[in-house]
Amino acid sequence: MRDTRYTFCRICEATCGLAVTVNDNRVERIEPDRDHVVSQGFVCVKGTHFDAVQNSPDRITEPLKRTASGWQPISWDQAMAEIGAKIRALRAERGGDSIAHFVGSPAGANVLAPLFRNAFFKALGSRRFYGTPTTDTTNKFRVNEDMYGSPFRLAFPDVNHCDFLMVIGANPAVSGNTLYHLPRAKGRMRDIVKRGGRVVFINPRRVETAAAGEHYFIRPDTDVYFLAAFLNELMQGGGVDMDRIDAYFTGYQALRDSVSGWSAERQAEVTGIAADTLRELVAAHRAANGAALYMATGVNQGRHGTLCFWLLEAINAVSGNLDARGGTLMGEGLFDMAREVNEAGDLLLAHERKDGFPTVVGNHPSGMLADDILGGEVRALIVEASNPFLACSNPDGTPGGIREAAVVNTRRQRALPAQDAVPGRHHARHFRTIGFHCKAGRPGTEAQSQPNPLPRGVRTQQSAPGVGHAGKTGQGQQGQGG
Repeated sequence: MRDTRYTFCRICEATCGLAVTVNDNRVERIEPDRDHVVSQGFVCVKGTHFDAVQNSPDRITEPLKRTASGWQPISWDQAMAEIGAKIRALRAERGGDSIAHFVGSPAGANVLAPLFRNAFFKALGSRRFYGTPTTDTTNKFRVNEDMYGSPFRLAFPDVNHCDFLMVIGANPAVSGNTLYHLPRAKGRMRDIVKRGGRVVFINPRRVETAAAGEHYFIRPDTDVYFLAAFLNELMQGGGVDMDRIDAYFTGYQALRDSVSGWSAERQAEVTGIAADTLRELVAAHRAANGAALYMATGVNQGRHGTLCFWLLEAINAVSGNLDARGGTLMGEGLFDMAREVNEAGDLLLAHERKDGFPTVVGNHPSGMLADDILGGEVRALIVEASNPFLACSNPDGTPGGIREAAVVNTRRQRALPAQDAVPGRHHARHFRTIGFHCKAGRPGTEAQSQPNPLPRGVRTQQSAPGVGHAGKTGQGQQGQGG
């Protein structure tokens, strides 16, 4: 019997609504849910093709154990008993931190999983968390904690009211937005143009969303120089709100000095964006009644993702557009997660690695997992809804030398040298569920051991837990400020 059931995607934090056509308990088609209160008919290509996971020949439906003759099915009781015994023995021999956890995006974007996961690893005495999210957005959490007082104090563009929106390294019409919802992104951006505003895309590729506005090519991975010159031009031309800076921020002069060497002409030689073009964009930004800059994965994953986000937030702040109508807003969600995280303390910046790289929002850099395994720090790895071999960068080869690995997944991971694999339930098996839309976002990592070449400013003076921003002006659209 064929019917349509409604659920929501768990691949990332956006949790877009899905309409799933099911025939005899088999998924035949996945489409966006046009009536979903949050996503309003948007879903990316990953969500509409998730039936490939349910129907994959690699799908796991029972616990498996690797033997000399290959994978063999075992009972749940045997799997839990053997995995538990190995973990207990390793913990007794090498301590809790020898046992690590690798989390994939579907598990990271789940509301309940972190509660059980964190309790389990706290009981083990382990703080060894890695994951795919550490490849694309930790730069934002790192900057937010230093600039606003909490990693989850997230600003988002007030698209409903801004007159100038610049989007760098993002393609929301195809992949959605990072750490905030914007249903019907292309249409909402066209609305800005219709009311006399401008939407500008800076990207090495003419992305699909650019049809809603203007597009300017930039050489890949040179965004930091464009942003430095943009900020310098803004400051030199008087496009800053000194009253707000004096009232709320510290470090302005150091910030100004740090970008003073980047003229429009100098950045043009590096980025390929003409000096006159940059100056015209800065002038339009200054003249706008509400302006916002936003960046996403295309910049986050570059060599200077953290610096780029710092500069971008500094532009939004010093121009008077931070937490202002038409600029970027600070939301709080259904509960103030930024305050909760600060009070708990577990997800704040820490320096507990031998190599000097920080842990950001509780996560070790996934790009260093191979080194940690080969160096003996990690002796067992529990992988949840991911395949580290394919998902993460690795400068020195694939992880090897690990004693035990247990995989919790919907599919068998052919590359991972796991000893045990147990099936995880995915959202195609859970219909008519309620989405909890208070997101903390996803951590990512651009682990940094070198000193930041830019100063620690602009920093808000009101950076106590739960404050960290200037006067609130409203909640805006589907923002996720925590």
